[in-house]
Amino acid sequence: FPRVLVLGNQVPHLGSPSAILLYRLFLDWPVDRLLAIGPDYHPDATRLACRYETWIDPWGRLERTRFSRWVRTFRMAANLSAFDERHLFMKLGEFRPDIVVTLMEFQRFYAGAWRFAQVLGKPFVLLVHDLPESFEVHSAVANFSQRTCDRAVYRRAALRLPISEPMEMELFKRY
Repeated sequence: FPRVLVLGNQVPHLGSPSAILLYRLFLDWPVDRLLAIGPDYHPDATRLACRYETWIDPWGRLERTRFSRWVRTFRMAANLSAFDERHLFMKLGEFRPDIVVTLMEFQRFYAGAWRFAQVLGKPFVLLVHDLPESFEVHSAVANFSQRTCDRAVYRRAALRLPISEPMEMELFKRY
């Protein structure tokens, strides 16, 4: 089993549909070969026995204000990440992943996970269960930036796991 870093806005647990996908995927994975780093949205949810590290999204507070649409627009246009590389290395500690896995749900997370996989020089696996733009409402000004980033992340993933064949065909056409 390769050492897997699950890095994103969802970590494996049974508290939300997106996270359940990750939970089921890694249910039988050796716990010493799996590390999950992400926000702790559901602290009481059933989790795997692996190590979890909480990540505080620097944009999280602004995402919950009346300016959230403009914050998302700026963040997407500037292609800003939810992750700080230096702090991620601190969270990793001695764990050295062989692969980075994320969910294509919120761009600041999946684009940040993809960039971190590049820094590590490791393969990147992208799980997709819906069209990414359905999760983040922003001004049309950022559409080009979002599409450009999404295309790069999707194309450069070593493995893409869409939820269904129709989703796979739609993403193939788009990206």
